[in-house]
Amino acid sequence: MLSVPDCRRLLGPHSSPADSELQAIRDQLYALAAVVVGVRLEHGRHLKEKRRSTACAVEPTEGVAAKPFSTALAMLDEWERERVEERAAILEYEANLDRDTAERKTVADWLAGQR
Repeated sequence: MLSVPDCRRLLGPHSSPADSELQAIRDQLYALAAVVVGVRLEHGRHLKEKRRSTACAVEPTEGVAAKPFSTALAMLDEWERERVEERAAILEYEANLDRDTAERKTVADWLAGQR
């Protein structure tokens, strides 16, 4: 994990955030990265399984806690957060996904739409 001085060095000499703000931003970015990596791993497993059989089962990613999802949600404004949570609920119900998988897929989809 990057230290706060490393973060400040990367931002340059004129960066204005306080150390506590920099630490919070760093922690949020690491949490977001955990969500994205979890979704990518899950997607890769899903593709492998799809190639092996006609059944398409999505298994939850091991080792990725639900906390990164709530951290990622905290970074969104209220309107975007409600959209992401609603979409996760829809995926959970209509795609028959477990809640954790639906949440990670929704955040990944939201990130892809931000490019």
